[in-house]
Amino acid sequence: MQTLNSCYASIAMILLGAIILATGLRRRKMGLRAQNWPNTSAKINHFYITEEMRPEVYSYIPYYKPKVEYEYTVDNISYKSNTISTDKNGWTLKDINALEDAIRREYESPVAYYNPETPSDSVLLSAPSRRTVSHYCALITSGVFIIAIFTALALFAC
Repeated sequence: MQTLNSCYASIAMILLGAIILATGLRRRKMGLRAQNWPNTSAKINHFYITEEMRPEVYSYIPYYKPKVEYEYTVDNISYKSNTISTDKNGWTLKDINALEDAIRREYESPVAYYNPETPSDSVLLSAPSRRTVSHYCALITSGVFIIAIFTALALFAC
């Protein structure tokens, strides 16, 4: 009976590892999707940053939200967007400073990367941040590790 319970627990953990692995691969694919999009010139209308304090265990930490509004034209059709990048995570102060630098450099000749299948879908920064890429790698590595460990345990226990 103990062996059967060990088998079920191993199978459950293998499924959990597969879910974590699939999530990491899906998020990586979504995060990197804009890297091969074509680009066009854009005009940045507004750029500002809001700060809100989010509660943590014993204190509040600042959470920054960059806001941008820009226009671009594809095939003589004008579009407006406010999407900065494919990153959906919160922004740290270091990310905000890098983003501000990128936006300032882009003010002279900004570029919008647009989805060729749906030109209304666009971003200003086509590559995800290093922190986001490391997040994808952590999910993928964790999923592979969980699957490997519990597959080995299942082989020995069952």
